[in-house]
Amino acid sequence: MNILDFKFQTAVLILTIALISFLFYFPLIKFNAMDPEPNMSPFYPKKGAELGEVPATEVTTGLFVKDFPLFNATTGNFIMDGIIWFEFDPHAISIDTINNFSFDKGTIISKSEPKTKLVEDKIFAQYQIRINFQANLDYRLFPIEDHRIYLVLTNRTVSPSEAIYISYKTNISATPNLQPGDWINKDNNVGYGFSTAQLDKFNPERTIQHPVVLFSFDFEKVGIKNILILFAPLFVIFFLSFFSLMINIDNIKTIISFSTGSITTFIFNLFVILRMSPDVSYFTISDKIYSLLLICVFAIMLFNVGLIYYKKKLKDKKLTPEILNPILEKLKIARSCLLLFFSFLIVLVTYLVLY
Repeated sequence: MNILDFKFQTAVLILTIALISFLFYFPLIKFNAMDPEPNMSPFYPKKGAELGEVPATEVTTGLFVKDFPLFNATTGNFIMDGIIWFEFDPHAISIDTINNFSFDKGTIISKSEPKTKLVEDKIFAQYQIRINFQANLDYRLFPIEDHRIYLVLTNRTVSPSEAIYISYKTNISATPNLQPGDWINKDNNVGYGFSTAQLDKFNPERTIQHPVVLFSFDFEKVGIKNILILFAPLFVIFFLSFFSLMINIDNIKTIISFSTGSITTFIFNLFVILRMSPDVSYFTISDKIYSLLLICVFAIMLFNVGLIYYKKKLKDKKLTPEILNPILEKLKIARSCLLLFFSFLIVLVTYLVLY
């Protein structure tokens, strides 16, 4: 094996590209969501009964999602059309109280009059609703992230001791193959409990509690368009800079063109990334990979410039071929070793960033 051989260097380049493509494959085929779940205390109905307290009135709740007229995962802003329904004992809680439902971080744009019917000894009431809500999303995995979007239903006119809203996975559903834009609905879930707001941190008695139902929607990114737009140019530019280490050391103009051109193109590509990326204070995957590749491209450019300057100094000294040739051979070996180093580095860091 000769690290100076062009075929060997080409094989290293192809292997590096193949490994990076392989590393991107698994994060793309699994569900990746790191979105924080809203705070909610679980409700245990049996506790009150064991203590001799009057159990809270149970209100069964469900949701059917029709569509998302607005689905902006970059800003976390959504508009949802759906049907919210409640099943309750009319002797224990009134329809007027049920009607006072609301959504945390959400505004009800429209709400129909309740459509009710009697189911055995309970009232089943449903509302056609359109709501605008803001979700707290995590973008650290951008642009290979998926999202779990939470919607919190509450009723601020009752406390958990008066009424508890319960719901189960079978109570939440959506239009089959719901796909707003380039996102597809993969799964939905629900939980229930109560939220607590402590008005005085030194006096636990001054707290307000309300029953809540936590609906969650799993949305998976469809296709790889954004990933290609963001990452393909970056890696192409990097490998062009990488290729400058494989060019004959005597071809100075080509080496300089590849190195300086890569830096310039990288800087211009930053504007594309900033336009597509979410506005967050922490580093996303795209930020980390961009920074890594930029550092590598800049390091390669510095090495090439230093190499060319050193070679020019050697020629100015007018050394004999017996002295000059071994030095040039060592420089070629140094370039090949640097090529292997960057090949290993880019694969390793890509693995650490993605996994």
